[in-house]
Amino acid sequence: MNTSQIGFVASVATCALLCLVGAGPAAAQPFDHLTCYKVKDAQKFKGIVTLDALQNQFDLPGSCKIVGKAKLFCVPTVKTVDEFLVGKQPGQLQQVPGPDVVPDRICYKVKCPAPQATSELVSDQFGSRQLAGFKPFILCTPAIKGLPPTSTTSTTLPPCTNNIDCDDGDVCTIDTCVGGVCNHAPDPTCCTTNAECDDGDVCTTDTCVAGACNYAPVPGCCTTNAECDDGNVCTIDSCVAGTCNHSPMPDGSSCDDGDLCTNNDVCGSGTCVGTPIDCSYLDSACTVGVCNPSTGTCSSQAKPNGTVCDDGNVCTTFDACTNGVCVGIVDPNCCQTASECDDGDACTVDTCVNSSCSHSVAPDGTPCDDGNVCTTPDTCTNGVCGGTVDPNCCQSASECDDGNTCTIDTCVNSSCSHSVSPDGTPCTPVGGGQGTCQSGQCVPF
Repeated sequence: MNTSQIGFVASVATCALLCLVGAGPAAAQPFDHLTCYKVKDAQKFKGIVTLDALQNQFDLPGSCKIVGKAKLFCVPTVKTVDEFLVGKQPGQLQQVPGPDVVPDRICYKVKCPAPQATSELVSDQFGSRQLAGFKPFILCTPAIKGLPPTSTTSTTLPPCTNNIDCDDGDVCTIDTCVGGVCNHAPDPTCCTTNAECDDGDVCTTDTCVAGACNYAPVPGCCTTNAECDDGNVCTIDSCVAGTCNHSPMPDGSSCDDGDLCTNNDVCGSGTCVGTPIDCSYLDSACTVGVCNPSTGTCSSQAKPNGTVCDDGNVCTTFDACTNGVCVGIVDPNCCQTASECDDGDACTVDTCVNSSCSHSVAPDGTPCDDGNVCTTPDTCTNGVCGGTVDPNCCQSASECDDGNTCTIDTCVNSSCSHSVSPDGTPCTPVGGGQGTCQSGQCVPF
């Protein structure tokens, strides 16, 4: 059997305004019923019955293309021998239960997104007929009922035995076998386009998959303002058409940035900003005033050791911070005042000039102390301290030696004293030898 024998166009058909897929058109006279077949081709051959809209009553812009598969193909025939079944081979056309019909009618499904159709005059390979609306997107036309078979060679379709026998491959029909006859009632819950699944919820993506509506949640979609709270006190959070909006509060609006080390917090460009607390009064060469974020109070914090500083002392160099204190290396030759230049010499005039000590000779006659109790009066002469020696003055007992071994020579209060040694004290007489002291004189043995 070839495609020209059953009168359908094996291609995707294009129509100007309305696209219809035949589900089993009725035969015009002299034929008295239809024989229908389902394509079982291994190459998934597609065929479409072409139906041409002859009247423009649907006012659809542009054109559309039939995209559905032709499930059933019907041919006009008579009650006698069905010449199209002779020599039927597997993989060609196989006989299936009859077409989807309403009593005395053949129905066509509208495959384009059309409004509620009312009527339309269409033509196909079996002639022309007026269609009338049956259900949304379904148009029906009167048809001639199939007559009972009169012989075993009749092409009247065999009865069905279960619902599976009636499967027309259309997910949007409820296929049932009732009294040996297949019924293909439209499934009112079935969808054919995504638009039919619109649930009015902006937070779902509505799609029609295999005749069933799917409602996938849209990630990040909102339904209430509370869902849009971004935790920022300086934004006005709102949900508009499923999308969160965060518009900034007016600049200058009071807020709290949560930082104890700021005050006078206000909004600016959608951000809460406060004025930092001033702790600079604690700053020094080696410390910096900082705010404690847990208390909001100021405290002094040492700068890192080694930070260059100035201790204010001209006599130190390489000043650096150590544990919050500025310390430098002292220059022993440096001075800041004359008192630092005292060399302990009363006969010099000690001064500090340009941080250096100077020691000039004191004028002659400047009183001084040469450290000798036996000189008087002590004065400076050419930078040297000295006085006139008192011959009766002593500083030690050795200075009081009178050469008599029988006297005890001592220096008391800077004066010499010579007391008599006890009698019998060994002594050395004049001229040598040995003797003993007697009344202060050395008497030889």
